[in-house]
Amino acid sequence: MKVFFVLLLASWPSCKAQNSDYIMYDLPDPVSEKLNERINYVSSKNEAAKFVGLLNKVDHERYNLALIDYDAKTQKKVLGLLSTVVLKSNRAIQLGEQVVPLITNEDILFANLGKEKMPDGRIAKKRVIFNYNGFSIAFNRVGTIFDDET
Repeated sequence: MKVFFVLLLASWPSCKAQNSDYIMYDLPDPVSEKLNERINYVSSKNEAAKFVGLLNKVDHERYNLALIDYDAKTQKKVLGLLSTVVLKSNRAIQLGEQVVPLITNEDILFANLGKEKMPDGRIAKKRVIFNYNGFSIAFNRVGTIFDDET
């Protein structure tokens, strides 16, 4: 019994490390600051708020990051199939005290989420249909932030 307990105790840190084994994205400081401001603003209105980052490459020098906020209690309802993609992501950004999972547009377009039988008998691939209208920021690699009209 003692041997089992010692083995369990010894393996605990490695199990915990696997759960937090993210590829951490290092965003430019001005971008991280703006995202932190948004997190603080939303969190001040809803302490249960959780966040997901959706990173897209717009062109050869410009990126867009949408910061999606949701309440942990309504995650499945708000995010739907996207929550499956978020849970499986191994990418994240450190914003203040929070580690925010990060997904890309390719995750939404190409994720294999299984198949489902349709009422007419056809078998269809499950796909994420996601439309988000919220906080986003356009920037380049050196941290220049662009206005929406640019």
